[in-house]
Amino acid sequence: MSDVWERRIKRAEDLQAQWPFALEILRFFRAVTAFQRDLYQRVRATVADERTQLDTAMLASHLPTFIALVERHGPPDLSQQAQKFKDRREADWERVLRAAWNRSGNEGDLSMQFFPKAILQPYVVAQAERWREEVGTLEEKSCACPFCGRPPVVSLLRDRADSEPIARSLVCSLCATEWTFPRICCPSCREERPEKLPRYTAREILWMRIEGCDSCRHYLKAVDLRKTPAAEPVVDEIGSTPLDVVARERNYTKLEANIVGV
Repeated sequence: MSDVWERRIKRAEDLQAQWPFALEILRFFRAVTAFQRDLYQRVRATVADERTQLDTAMLASHLPTFIALVERHGPPDLSQQAQKFKDRREADWERVLRAAWNRSGNEGDLSMQFFPKAILQPYVVAQAERWREEVGTLEEKSCACPFCGRPPVVSLLRDRADSEPIARSLVCSLCATEWTFPRICCPSCREERPEKLPRYTAREILWMRIEGCDSCRHYLKAVDLRKTPAAEPVVDEIGSTPLDVVARERNYTKLEANIVGV
């Protein structure tokens, strides 16, 4: 995973040049990713293998640096929230991190989800890596991540060797674990009727599409790696804001917000 952070930063730089509509959000994502890369490296160097332990004290100690970063580089709404959190005690942040890990409280407050999620992610990614090294290839068909139980943030499409024309997998919104999933199936409500699963595209981003569901009214973006092998799915998902506009115009709600809260 250590090189993935660098690939994401590089992909964001490339997309900034191609997508002026996503310039600000990708610039902010680059700053957040550089912070997460450094925190991930510290986690890998210092945290024990037991994935059941959440070291909230260690993670909370990095929040002042992250808050300062958001003040400098974040969008206005998050910058204002960051200023409000500056005077919180470390013990308060430990409680926020535990609540985020346990998915309790502040579920409707995107800003309060953003700060703990950005700090938790490098830690949980490192723990998930160790777990995947033990279990090997994942052939799960669950709607939630087989490691941390979070919803997916993006869908991936690839060629496959067997009789099926396309392989589909999902990427976890927190720990980046990837697992296989049926191609014609909603990862929110498991709707399988093709007529209830519309697909939408935007002219600017021909290697991506919206995967909607008319039963639960959720959507997920899909990255077709057959068309653009250089795509970094997490980055392309964040920058492809025209697709979010298309989805909202059709009254869909995103299954799970990405790391920058979109």
